[in-house]
Amino acid sequence: MEHLQDRVVDVKSVKELCKSWYPDEFNSAPISNESNTQVIERVRENIEELKYYKATLCNAVNTFLDPLGNTVC
Repeated sequence: MEHLQDRVVDVKSVKELCKSWYPDEFNSAPISNESNTQVIERVRENIEELKYYKATLCNAVNTFLDPLGNTVC
């Protein structure tokens, strides 16, 4: 994901891609606490979600693009 370092990628976009492309992984994702109204907590939750999707999508991309085990992202 180094190629994304200069681009803005929001968690919602990654979440929607995962939901469409990898529904099983999407259903295993951590659920955010909707009752929490503090901004800092929402940011922390989003960071945790993004970590999950980054790991899940990179694993899928690496498996799909390079079956020999070389890291693509």
